[in-house]
Amino acid sequence: DYAFQLDILRKAGIIKQIEPQFTIPLIVNGSPICKHVVDFKVWWSNGVTSWEEVKGRQTNEYKIKLKLLKALYPKEVYRIHTKESSDLSMPIK
Repeated sequence: DYAFQLDILRKAGIIKQIEPQFTIPLIVNGSPICKHVVDFKVWWSNGVTSWEEVKGRQTNEYKIKLKLLKALYPKEVYRIHTKESSDLSMPIK
């Protein structure tokens, strides 16, 4: 599974740290709207930090939260992985 693959990369020194179930507050104009929990926050050895998600089906709630997340955190590296497609290459900012 994806967590196992990330751990292999951590042991190889490609990843510095992994935080599972990382909570991101979604706040608009000082008002907390909701929160989004990504599967993993990953600190890569090249200094890039990414938010990694493993998704099967994208619900309507998820699609709305994703739009809000991207609007509030446009500079963050956010990657979605599926069973069919899982890019484990180190992201570059």
